[in-house]
Amino acid sequence: MAAIAQEELTPIIDRITGADYIFEGQVIASQPYFNHDQNSIYTSNIIVISKIFKGNLQCGTVEIITSGGQVGDVIETNSHLATLTTGTTGIFLCGDNINELPANPPLSPSNSNVLNLLYENQSYIQYTYVGQDIQISDMTQQFASLIDLYNLTEAVTQISYTDCGNATAVLPVPPSASVSPYRPDPVPDYTLPEYGREKVSRDYARVHLVRPKTSRANETLNYTISNQRVSGTNPKYFEYDIDLSDANAGASRYLAWAYARVEYDPAVFGDSVAIRGKITVTNGVMADTNCYFKIRITDESNFTVDLSLGRHDYNYCQSRVTGIPQHMAHVKMEMLGCGAGSQVTIKDTVDFFGSAVMPIESAYSRASNDSTLTLYNAVSTSGTTIPGCKAHITSFDPQTIAGGTYQHFHIHGYGFGDSIGRGNVYFHNASNGGASLVGLNKSDFASWQDTLIDIYVPNFCDTNLTGAGSSFSHFAVPGTGKFIIATNSMERDTSASPLTVLFSGESNFTIHDQKTANNLISKDTNGGYIFYVDTALWSHPDRKACVLKAVNDWKCLTGVKWSVAGAIVPRSDSVRMDSINIIQLGYTGNNSVGHILANTQQWAHACVNNIYVGELDLVFGKNVTWWYDTTLTNSVPALEYDFYATILHELGHAHSLDHVIDASAVMDYQETPGPRAAAQRKIRLSTDFSCDTGGNWVIDRSKVASYLSCTNTALPMQPHFICNPFTFGLDDQGQMLYSISASPVPFDRSLTLTCTFASEADMDIQLIDIQGRFVLSKQYPRLAVGRFESEIALSDIQQGLYYLVGHVNGRPFHLNLLCTH
Repeated sequence: MAAIAQEELTPIIDRITGADYIFEGQVIASQPYFNHDQNSIYTSNIIVISKIFKGNLQCGTVEIITSGGQVGDVIETNSHLATLTTGTTGIFLCGDNINELPANPPLSPSNSNVLNLLYENQSYIQYTYVGQDIQISDMTQQFASLIDLYNLTEAVTQISYTDCGNATAVLPVPPSASVSPYRPDPVPDYTLPEYGREKVSRDYARVHLVRPKTSRANETLNYTISNQRVSGTNPKYFEYDIDLSDANAGASRYLAWAYARVEYDPAVFGDSVAIRGKITVTNGVMADTNCYFKIRITDESNFTVDLSLGRHDYNYCQSRVTGIPQHMAHVKMEMLGCGAGSQVTIKDTVDFFGSAVMPIESAYSRASNDSTLTLYNAVSTSGTTIPGCKAHITSFDPQTIAGGTYQHFHIHGYGFGDSIGRGNVYFHNASNGGASLVGLNKSDFASWQDTLIDIYVPNFCDTNLTGAGSSFSHFAVPGTGKFIIATNSMERDTSASPLTVLFSGESNFTIHDQKTANNLISKDTNGGYIFYVDTALWSHPDRKACVLKAVNDWKCLTGVKWSVAGAIVPRSDSVRMDSINIIQLGYTGNNSVGHILANTQQWAHACVNNIYVGELDLVFGKNVTWWYDTTLTNSVPALEYDFYATILHELGHAHSLDHVIDASAVMDYQETPGPRAAAQRKIRLSTDFSCDTGGNWVIDRSKVASYLSCTNTALPMQPHFICNPFTFGLDDQGQMLYSISASPVPFDRSLTLTCTFASEADMDIQLIDIQGRFVLSKQYPRLAVGRFESEIALSDIQQGLYYLVGHVNGRPFHLNLLCTH
C-alpha cells in the first residue's frame, strides 16, 4: 500500500468499519493549549454536527483533540499529523480521545464525548466549494456526489444516518449570478460642440485638402479588434480595442481620419446603444486628444454604431501608421445577457449613395504636420466572437514559483470582478499529489482586480476565509498543476497550462496577518543543532549509517549546522519540548490504528516578525518494515520501505521545507514500499534542484534574521559547507561514468572545472545565482575519454552562493559554489 505524505493508506471501508464515531460537520472554533507539564501542545476543536452516521452522539457540537498549535509565542508543528482549522467541513471518522485534556477547558461542546482523529489525515473526508461545485476529497476514494458518500457510509455501517437539520449552516449553497433584464428606456440623443467642430473640419478638409491619388496600390488601412474581454458582474460589459495598421508598412503615412462602423447583436446589447448611453469609447494611444478630437459615437442603425476619429484642424501632430497594429480606441458596451458566441464586427458597409463608407472616411497625411491628406483606397475589416461571460484566465507569470517565499504570482485575464468577495484561487494539494484542491487565505492576496489577481503563493493553506464553507489545514500545500480561480459570483476557470511549484519553504503561522517563515538558528554549542539518536537506530550499523549519511548529505547541500552526538540521553525518550533534538524509532500517531511512517516535530518561537526553530524531533514508525541502505545502486526489496529516503525527506521538513509534486524529488508527497529499482529511489539529494534551491533559501533567510528583542544571544545560523564541490555519475551496475569537481573553494574571479570521463561525452554547464538567474552557459561537445580541464573567467560576478548545473550525455549534475568576490 502506498503512503501519501508519509501516511500508509487505509481503504475507506476499513476506516468506516474501524471508526467508533462518524459524523458530518464543520469546525466552528479551535483553541490550542499546553499539557500539564508544559512540554506538549494540543488543540481543542469544536465541530457543529449536521449528520450522524455512527456512534453515541447527539445533534449539537462535539470536541476533537489534535496535536500541535500555538500558545503565546510557543509553536508546535508536526510534518504529518492531522490538524484542523476553523471552517473545515466534511465527514469525520473518530475514536475516543487518548490525549491529555486542558485543565480549564477553553470551549464547552454539547456532547460529553471527547474524540481523536482515528486515522490522522485520513480521518476526515473534506468538502470544498470551488465556484458553484463541491469537491469531496478523500485520500483513497473518489466520490461524484455527496449522495454517493452518504450511501457508502450507510451501506458499511448498516445504520441510517440522523439528519440534524442544519445542513444549510454547514453547507451553504452559493447563490448564482444574475443580471438585470433589458429595458429600452428612451434617452435623448446627445450633442457636444466638439463633435460639431470635428464634423465641420472633416467636411472642409474633404473639399479643400484632399490630395489627388496618384497610385491606388497598397493603400489599405486595416481595422482589427483585439484584447477582447467580458468585465463587470451586474451588469456585464464587453470590452475591446480597435487597432489600426497600414498594409504598406514601409510607407510614410500619418493618420488623419479613421472611421469604424461596428455591427452588434441586439439580443446581447439591445439596440441604439449610442442614444441609450450603453456604449463608451475612449481614444487609444495613437489618438492623443491633443492631436485628435474625442471619438464621435452615433447610431447608424438599430444595431450598428459608427465611431469617428478626426484630427484637430489647428494642431497637426498626427500619429504614424505602421504595419504593427496600434490602438485607435477602447470600446466598452453594456451587455443584457451573456451572448457567448455572438459576433461584434467592423463592417465596410455600403451607404445609400452606393459607395463604401469607410474608405472615404479613412485618410492619411505624408508627414505628422501635413495639413493635406489622401483618402485610403480600401480598408480591411474584421470581427470577433464574444467570449464566454465567465471569468477567463489568459496567462500567468512566472511559470515556475516557490511557495512561502513571498514571491508575487500574477494571474491575467478578465471577468475576475473588482473585489475578491467570496472568490479564491485553488491549487493542487502537494501533500496528496493533487487529489484535492487547496484555496488561499485572504492574507495571501496582494490585490484582486477584474483583469489581474496578484498573490503570494504560500507553502500551506490554513483557514480559507474567502470560500463558502471550506477551509484547509497545514496538510494542504499548493503544488504543481493547473490552478483554478473562482470569483465572488462563483464563476470559475482553469489555467490552460500547469504552474510548477519548485519547492515550498515552510511558513507555519501567521504573525501580524502575514504567514511567517521558520528560521533555523545557532541553537547548540556547535552553532546549530545537535541530534541524539535512540539505541534502536544507533546500535545497528546499517541504521546508524543511514542517519549519519542523511545528516551529512543535507550539511553538504546547504551548509546547515547539524551534528550527531551519539546515543540518546535517558531523560529524552519521546517527543516533547525539552531542548533535546532526537532521531528515533517510536510511536508516530495519536491512535494505534493509524499508520504514520514518520513525523518531524518542530518547536518554534515567535519573535516580533520572525519565527525561529528551537528544537527538532524526528520519529520513525517502530512497526514499519524498514529497509536500511545508503548506496545508490541497490533496489528496495518487496513490501519494505526505504528508510534512507524517508529520513532525507523528514530532514527536509526539519530544514523547513514542505511537500512537492515531483516523482523524483526527495520532498515528493508519496512513498511506496518495494520492490523499487535503484534508479527510482528518492535519495539523490546532491542533484535535487528543489531541495538545493529551497534549502539554501532557508539558510540565506535564517542567517540574516534578528532576535535580539527576544533573546540576549546572537542566534542567526552561519552555514558551513563540509564538502568540496564534487559530483560523480554511476551506471546501473555502480560503475563510474564521470566525475566533476570545481576549484578553488570558495572562488573569486575564476573557476577551474576538472572532469574525468569513462567514455566520449557531450557536456553542458550553466551557472545560476541564488535568485535563479543564469550567469553563464557553455557547451562542450564530444569530449574525449579521460581527464578534461576548463578555466572559466568570472570577473563580473558578485559575492554569494551559486549553482553549477549541467548534463553529461543527458545525465544531470549539480554543484554548490560560493563566491567571495
